[in-house]
Amino acid sequence: MKSLLRFIGWLVLTCLILAGVGLVFVSHVNKLSVEARDYAQQAVPAIFSNWDAPELYKRATEDFRSHTTLERLDAALRQERHLGRYVKCGPSLGEATLFFDFRKGRITSATISTKIECERGQAVVLLGLTKPSDQWKIWSFEIRPPNETGTLRNFEQVRRYPDLGVAGSKLNLEFLARQKRYRTEHPEYLNDTEWPLRVAEESVRATQSK
Repeated sequence: MKSLLRFIGWLVLTCLILAGVGLVFVSHVNKLSVEARDYAQQAVPAIFSNWDAPELYKRATEDFRSHTTLERLDAALRQERHLGRYVKCGPSLGEATLFFDFRKGRITSATISTKIECERGQAVVLLGLTKPSDQWKIWSFEIRPPNETGTLRNFEQVRRYPDLGVAGSKLNLEFLARQKRYRTEHPEYLNDTEWPLRVAEESVRATQSK
């Protein structure tokens, strides 16, 4: 009987410890999510008030910057300047994730979307963020029409093809060109939530054949 009671006691204690650890983890992730949304609320106006490539570049990760140039970033932003002067942005939405990699250690990332209003239309800015130290950094960004389905919420195509998330890279520019062509000529194609991955695969094949 004593052994059984001792076992039950240890079991209850273990459950309480695990529950406490879980609560601490969830609380920490929630705090990171708030941080990431706050960062986006500051970064989006700073970058898009003047469609400012240097402002984006200085906020990017080292890996992002190693795959592009200011000129390419400016070219990528220039494609969206038809929206006109930036007016304001709405609240930033999204969540942070936290996991551990045996080689890289703790990895903190977030996917944040922010709707912007410009003088000639609206768009949604999708930021892929990471926190390698005490500061959030941008590792990917995309600009989408506000009513377009299929988001980069899980960044599946960017995980498969990292250059896709680097503004101004050959793959990124090919993807944006195809997206714009579909949007103009076959808008129904973009109603499928899986279109980003399919267009990414098309873009990969196209850049490899050139």
